[in-house]
Amino acid sequence: MQMTSLFFTLAAFAISANAVPPLVSEMAASIGIGVPNFGFFIFIQFVAFSLASFTGSYIKERSGISNYIMVAIGLAVIVLSLATGGVFLRSYLSLVLWVIPLGFSGGAVETFSSIQISNLSNADSSKGLCLSQVFYCLGAFAAPQIVYLCLGFGLSWNEVFLVFAALSALVMVLFLIVNRYRLRSVPATAEPRRATKASEVRSHA
Repeated sequence: MQMTSLFFTLAAFAISANAVPPLVSEMAASIGIGVPNFGFFIFIQFVAFSLASFTGSYIKERSGISNYIMVAIGLAVIVLSLATGGVFLRSYLSLVLWVIPLGFSGGAVETFSSIQISNLSNADSSKGLCLSQVFYCLGAFAAPQIVYLCLGFGLSWNEVFLVFAALSALVMVLFLIVNRYRLRSVPATAEPRRATKASEVRSHA
């Protein structure tokens, strides 16, 4: 169940990463932003994603928190970003500012979920990582299908973002319930190492 909860986080990340492209025409008509400009927004989103991938380990080590907490924070920001996106996206600037936390949080979820899946997998097995990519693909495939169904039922693009937020929130709740005992800071290890070395010195004296 622990591994499954991590798989679903990658599906949630994939949905967040692919939420905007199927809605570009609807958003352009509503906000009044030219369709070509959305390429820049998507570029900014994936720049933020890359920054999270590169800086995530540094942030984790400096703050002393576990991979699970990093994933939980990322999921929470994804949910918040999608929910606020359905309410506050009304201009070019708001869209630029919105995709930055969405991309950064997605990068945190993808990076640290993948790391933890790798940690839980057997040393000689890539089954977990392969399955994680299957779940990512499911999320990426589901995003435009959800958009199609929602628009078919007469929902606006704002309401579609709220649907995405609700689905991501379900994944977050599942992750928090399954990993509730693992959501803790990483215990300090430097002091025990020093204490062990000191005891070894005394034992050899």
